[in-house]
Amino acid sequence: MTIPQAPERPVQFTAHGETRTDNYYWLRDDTRSDPQVIQYLTDENRYTQQKLQAAEPLREALYEEMVARMPQADESAPYRYNGYIYRTRFEAGKEYPLYERRKINSGQWEVLADGNERAQGLAYYELVSLAVSADNRRIAIAEDKVGRREYQVAYRDLTDDHWQESVLTDVADDLVWSADGSVLFYVRQDPQTLLPFEVYRHHFGTGTAQDELVYREDDDRFYTGLSLSSSREWIFIGCHSPVTSEVQLINANAPLQPPVCFSPRQDGREYHVDHLDGQFYIRSDHENELFGLYQTEAPENQWQTLIAPQPDTDLEDFTLFRNWLVLQERHAALPQIRIIHRQSGKETQVAFDDGAYCAWLGLNPEPDSQLLRYGYTSMTTPASVYELDMVSGERMLLKQAQVNGFQRDNYHSERIWITARDGVQVPVSLVWHKDHYQPGFNPLLIEGYGAYGASMDPDFDANRLSLLDRGFVYAQAHIRGGGELGKRWYNAGKMQHKINSFNDFVDVTRELIARRYGAEN
Repeated sequence: MTIPQAPERPVQFTAHGETRTDNYYWLRDDTRSDPQVIQYLTDENRYTQQKLQAAEPLREALYEEMVARMPQADESAPYRYNGYIYRTRFEAGKEYPLYERRKINSGQWEVLADGNERAQGLAYYELVSLAVSADNRRIAIAEDKVGRREYQVAYRDLTDDHWQESVLTDVADDLVWSADGSVLFYVRQDPQTLLPFEVYRHHFGTGTAQDELVYREDDDRFYTGLSLSSSREWIFIGCHSPVTSEVQLINANAPLQPPVCFSPRQDGREYHVDHLDGQFYIRSDHENELFGLYQTEAPENQWQTLIAPQPDTDLEDFTLFRNWLVLQERHAALPQIRIIHRQSGKETQVAFDDGAYCAWLGLNPEPDSQLLRYGYTSMTTPASVYELDMVSGERMLLKQAQVNGFQRDNYHSERIWITARDGVQVPVSLVWHKDHYQPGFNPLLIEGYGAYGASMDPDFDANRLSLLDRGFVYAQAHIRGGGELGKRWYNAGKMQHKINSFNDFVDVTRELIARRYGAEN
């Protein structure tokens, strides 16, 4: 079979005074119905299958290995919220989860949504978000039934098993109820680009023709989303670009009032807002490349500094409790969790078990709690959910992902630093199987990202075991352009500094070979 060749059909585009030619624009088929495009893709797939036919036994073996590591039945760590305990559960032999809850003092679980029932007759299905009203009477879910992030919303009264199907279509997955459960706020997407840009209010039980436009984002550099404050008093409309953000406020107890801008956008300034006990808390980079934490009683008031930006530590996230302030920070390319008691000012750092790891603040929706939930994983530790008693300091493992056949002691992981050509130290995370490690002879797989300020953290991947068990050494190069060392690390690998991302990856690769982590050939 000959290699399929896509014919060139030049199309010119002019923008910003520049004209460019795209010879393959004809391959863009948003309707997925052009017979010429479909035929070309079919030919490409057939050619690929023919060339990879010899690898079919290996592919089947890998697939069987990966499936065998997965548990047939599983469930999430339950969490408390608004008088109920929630969980997600997979039943053996079924593909989709059940979403359940029970009253805190009851042992009877109630099925909120059964993914297996919802998926019947569909070639693709994913339930991506679920929102229960504050009065616990209503539920709304966002579902993807085509695999293109074009979500449909169904909802129902929880005293009735009957779903009102496809109430909303072509929307994003953010759903927030007003305090009284009468209004559902949602975000509509651009039908072509799927960019979320319009916020609407929908009155339960009415048609979409009566929905009201609340906010429209006209700058296509910004993504628009919805969230609810920790106090449950405010609905946030967040508009975010890579370096700039703006938040609009909706009073959850007065959902018909127009939104109010918290602080007008300023180019190059990011901020993120939460609210509890009459105070707004703002994570912002307006004073420094690295983020600090501020507070104010009202949007029009001056921000007061709570946590000033620190020279070598970035503030990535925070969680509000009535008696504690919990910070997720990043120092020396590793996440840290710091707990501050509001009254005494006493600080505690959460201890972690590995030299290279990934940790994050978990779901903590109850501000009155003294229990902090956080997530943890490393290259030799499956994803875990811990709960820390902030009074006693006791830590409890609530859930660790089950990986059949995995023995942690068979694997070794470490963090090293490699000097790039300009003298900058680049962190690298490595893992290998102890029985197969032969310095200078192992195949070496190196991955890196280095873009958009996203951190590529050393996490656990059950599928990666198939490589390690065959003698591979796996390395993550935390190159510039990512967020592993804060915003400065991101800025050092973007735009006119983008070459640093590529140089870092090359220099890390060469040094790993020189240090005999992998074979030269």
